[in-house]
Amino acid sequence: MRKEARVSYWLLAGLEEDIPRKVGFTTSLCAWCRHADWSGSCEDAELNCLHKLDVVAEDSMNVWAGCDCWGFRPAISREDAVDICGLYLQGKRADWSTVERLGKSRK
Repeated sequence: MRKEARVSYWLLAGLEEDIPRKVGFTTSLCAWCRHADWSGSCEDAELNCLHKLDVVAEDSMNVWAGCDCWGFRPAISREDAVDICGLYLQGKRADWSTVERLGKSRK
């Protein structure tokens, strides 16, 4: 995905300092990426990048820390990502099971 198309997701990732700690959500491009696989929950979650290129997966910890990632592919729409950040900024939690994934229909 071209950097211009990633910018909106990357800007949302920059909101981390404004999100109350009680919601336990860490923003990064990985939060919105279809290659991210998470184990655990909230603050205890661990990232496993499933990107098919090792060079992308090996850099995932830097991305989780706030760097850009040229291997990023969105898992959810920008509009849904904005709504989710809005909830977190209010100190609320999102119900991720109700968020429609790109390329998949809602159950």
